[in-house]
Amino acid sequence: MNKILIFIAVSLLALSAQCNVIPISEYYKYKEEPFMISYVWGMSGGILLATTINEDRGGNKLFCIPGDFIITNEESVKILENELYGESGVKKHPDETPVSMVYLSALEKMFPCG
Repeated sequence: MNKILIFIAVSLLALSAQCNVIPISEYYKYKEEPFMISYVWGMSGGILLATTINEDRGGNKLFCIPGDFIITNEESVKILENELYGESGVKKHPDETPVSMVYLSALEKMFPCG
């Protein structure tokens, strides 16, 4: 249930008059463009904020970032890239998958709770 709420919150944060949920196929095309880099930075901040709000309201943690680890804007792009391609360099997700879902999945794998 909490994952659904986080997904909805992240999706709503990503939506605006000028911005829509971006599938990874669009990320692949425009990943070097400033607007796409800004999108990833904003999406990362939105996920981190939504997760913090969820935790503050008593929800389950989706991921547990160590206290000494800081996710910078540049780090958020690295996290996304590692999840998209993995060690093999092969695309791991269908093209229609939202960038935000890939990023959230990466955080859950990198920083498991427990």
